[in-house]
Amino acid sequence: MLVLAAAAALAAMAMVVSLPLLGDGVLFYLCMIFRTGFCDFDWARAFVAYISQWPLAAALGNGLSDRSTAQLLFSAGYILPPIAAWLAALWLHRGTLLGWMGLALWSATYLASSLFSVGEYNLTYALAALAASVVLHPMRHRVSGALVLMVAAGVSIRSYESMALLGPALIFLIAVVMHRDVNAARASRTQWLASAIAVGAYIAAAAIAAGSIIDPRDPSNRGTAAQSLMIPLPQVATSMVLLGLLVWCLRTQRVVRQRILVGMITTIGATFLVLPVLWSRPMDQYYNRIIVGVMITGAIGITGLIIWRYGMQVLTARLHTWQVRAVLVMVASLMIPYAMQLTTVQAYFDAYHETLTTRTGVIAMATTPMNAERFDRYRWRWNNPTMSFVLRTDTTQALVMNRPNDDWQPFDPRDAAQVAKRVRMLPAWYYRKVDVTH
Repeated sequence: MLVLAAAAALAAMAMVVSLPLLGDGVLFYLCMIFRTGFCDFDWARAFVAYISQWPLAAALGNGLSDRSTAQLLFSAGYILPPIAAWLAALWLHRGTLLGWMGLALWSATYLASSLFSVGEYNLTYALAALAASVVLHPMRHRVSGALVLMVAAGVSIRSYESMALLGPALIFLIAVVMHRDVNAARASRTQWLASAIAVGAYIAAAAIAAGSIIDPRDPSNRGTAAQSLMIPLPQVATSMVLLGLLVWCLRTQRVVRQRILVGMITTIGATFLVLPVLWSRPMDQYYNRIIVGVMITGAIGITGLIIWRYGMQVLTARLHTWQVRAVLVMVASLMIPYAMQLTTVQAYFDAYHETLTTRTGVIAMATTPMNAERFDRYRWRWNNPTMSFVLRTDTTQALVMNRPNDDWQPFDPRDAAQVAKRVRMLPAWYYRKVDVTH
């Protein structure tokens, strides 16, 4: 219960900090403000994009006239749906073997991928976890469970390319559980209907995801996916090692060996905590998102195999004290750096805001406080003028260029005509009120 509360608190902190403005998020935000509505850029991912953008898009459509509220709604749209789905999935199996292992999986994947919060994969993976949790819970026989499963499966149809893997894994899990329930004469009509609809949705999702992989919107995505599978990044690699040791700890019954394994997990976790170079950064999400998807796919598939071999009852087993400690150490090892990074993100945005309000004209990133080494992991090479637009409170304030040279960027901040054009594209209220949340 306390861990889930801490997870919710982290999500609230990320929302207040405006974490989704990092990376590509600032472009999505400004695109929505320019259009006063949705910013749909990829047909294959449209459903999760609509869910994430709905709070701000709905407010814009109803005459929102406060930029601080707009920024908060944008953050809420990208932060709340995935964390809500994950928390619901974990709550269903609280206190059981599946619940504790799910908690470990959440820390090893969500905390390694949500620093770049606008990634569609965050909601996709959360919906996969929620669907699997419902399939493995008695509520699969009830109307409430059927509705949750069908909604999660329906949204996943157009969500993210990892559904090419997650779709078949979830279909396998549904088939195994249905087989067990039929043999035990426990299958219900509600379960049959929901399972059939979910399987159809996951087949469609896998087909759309495979098509997007073969013919992506951005051809460079092929190279990104291949690179992410070949080069595990430090935080993901650490997570995989901790998960492996945790599984080993759960399998052994000898207390001495359990203590040794918990000691190993604690040592690795402590090392990770004191070496910030191992912590995730926004750019890493371009590389670890596929690995994270493979990890979740593997977890769902392995769960299906365990049920096939040992039956459903294995999932309700209780853990020993040492095993619970191992999970908690792992969760803390990944949760604490995430919380610490949120404070640095806040300081980064504060530095941006101070720079814009105390200087004028077009300035180079190299001459600003954001160029400090502590902010290295949060800079995004080509969106500085766009970030300036988001954090400015009036048109006389500064614009920040890319550093150290003129790489691709949405517009040239030195071109007064381009800047003026973008100012005119903003709603009339955008510069009306001072944004105190930055």
